[in-house]
Amino acid sequence: QLLYNIYFAGRQTLVGAQYNYLLGYSEDIVRSFGAKMSDAMVLHYNGSAKPWIPARVLQSFESRPLLIRSVELWNKAFTDFLNRAHLQKTYADSRRSSEDFAL
Repeated sequence: QLLYNIYFAGRQTLVGAQYNYLLGYSEDIVRSFGAKMSDAMVLHYNGSAKPWIPARVLQSFESRPLLIRSVELWNKAFTDFLNRAHLQKTYADSRRSSEDFAL
């Protein structure tokens, strides 16, 4: 991080909180910027609860209710990604198979 900070010093553009929505600071973000999680373009899972670590998420649900909705959004995005990746691979494989058959 330090190297990035040095390299990009003076070359950065600050964007709104919705482009790096820090879930651990959601109350502060709403209070300071008026941005809600539903306005977020990027959800930043700061803290120990990450959607890809289910045990940590389950431990945090009670103390961080916003986490439930954010994990739903993450799971949908991840599932959509997997479906697209699978379809692309299936298509590429079928093209390769049909080319082999044509030979």
